[in-house]
Amino acid sequence: MDSKSSRLVSIEDIEEFEAAKRIPRKAINSQILKGIRNLNESKELEPFLREILTDATETAHTATEIADILTTHITIEGQHKFAAFVNKGKATPKVTSKLVGHQVLRLHQIPNLDLIVLLAVGDIQDDIKRDTALVAQNSKSDYIFVDATDIARILIAYHKVCPKDGIPYKDSRCPICGELAQNPINVSFSVYEEPLFEVLNDNSHNSSKTRTIKVRTDQHYQKPTLREVIKLSILDTLNLKTFNLPSNEKTADPVSVFLYFTNRDYQIDNWMARALWKNPSNTDNFPELLLEDSEFLGDIAIEWKSDYELLRKVYQEMEGDKRTWFEHINSIYPSLPQYVKSVESLLFKLGKNQIPDESFKFEMAFFEPTARYIETGFGYDSIPPLECSNCHQAFKDLCSKFYDIFAPFSPWENSSSSQNPDSIAKIIHDFEDSKKLFLFEVKKIDSNLYTKWQGLRI
Repeated sequence: MDSKSSRLVSIEDIEEFEAAKRIPRKAINSQILKGIRNLNESKELEPFLREILTDATETAHTATEIADILTTHITIEGQHKFAAFVNKGKATPKVTSKLVGHQVLRLHQIPNLDLIVLLAVGDIQDDIKRDTALVAQNSKSDYIFVDATDIARILIAYHKVCPKDGIPYKDSRCPICGELAQNPINVSFSVYEEPLFEVLNDNSHNSSKTRTIKVRTDQHYQKPTLREVIKLSILDTLNLKTFNLPSNEKTADPVSVFLYFTNRDYQIDNWMARALWKNPSNTDNFPELLLEDSEFLGDIAIEWKSDYELLRKVYQEMEGDKRTWFEHINSIYPSLPQYVKSVESLLFKLGKNQIPDESFKFEMAFFEPTARYIETGFGYDSIPPLECSNCHQAFKDLCSKFYDIFAPFSPWENSSSSQNPDSIAKIIHDFEDSKKLFLFEVKKIDSNLYTKWQGLRI
């Protein structure tokens, strides 16, 4: 833990609870909360948490216990954290300093503590929040309050309780409604205002006859709301309030919509739905725009992707974590400036006639296979985590520039002009520009690593 002051974090910041992001707080209704508030701390709540955290270590609930769960199986921003949980089940309907303060106070005994978690199915009162924040500040730990709603989100997302009533599964089935634990999670909530969406890409201003827009919206919306999103996005593109077109819009171009739920979906083009609106007054034929299995919302043809969830799951399984990605990049990047420095040394010696031209070419040809390996994938087989995707692309570009330095000396390259020292020097200059762009992306996600890598001078 560094010397900065403690901060309040959320369950969205904890990678082990990442699936809870799929469950919005507003989807947790009173019926679900009723089931959650009835969870037993030692028999249900803690075992569920340990299963999710993959920490099977159990501690006895005695007077000598410092924390209900003390674990290193917590990850925030790619870093493992030493975390202490104070958990309260149904026996504590109101979590106050008078009842729980002594447990929170004990946590200051734990050296190098990174995170304090106060987790309760009851109502967490202001006084215990204040005292927890003070203990965290004094121990320079981050802290988090996980209330009944967030507990429901976590346990539903990880198939520990029924998404209909918050009751723990028994023998892989809800004992009340019969819902199977392996069923896809389906939560719903009412939307009283216009649904929210964001246009990610719009080619309305180019020369294409079809105006294509790519839209991201809330993944918890049901199909009726998603249809409304599609309709509204088309109307926005046409700058209209209804589809009753004025006379000067009778030849409006078709509008194609692709609907995405997440930035990752957009990145890999895994759309949930695509739609096409064609002005019925426009007699031009656009056979290439016809959708295969369409339903119709007025003049809008809509196709739902049947394998969306399957593709999403496949890509999720292929996605690497931030820590592993950085470790892999760190195993490669520091050597690149060293290689380039060696090339500059060779160029200097060549310019001073300290080595013959043949020796220079031999040395460059010797490095070429290594540079080619780095350029053709650099051994990373997973998909980079979303927050690292721009940095990953910048590193790929850097590796490509790195290989350009040695490519003229590959066995199948015979152009002597490309082996000219001035040409190599220009490529090194391009490499440095790419290096600056890469380090700029690194700085966005890890300032400490940026400082370390920036010091690798060539």
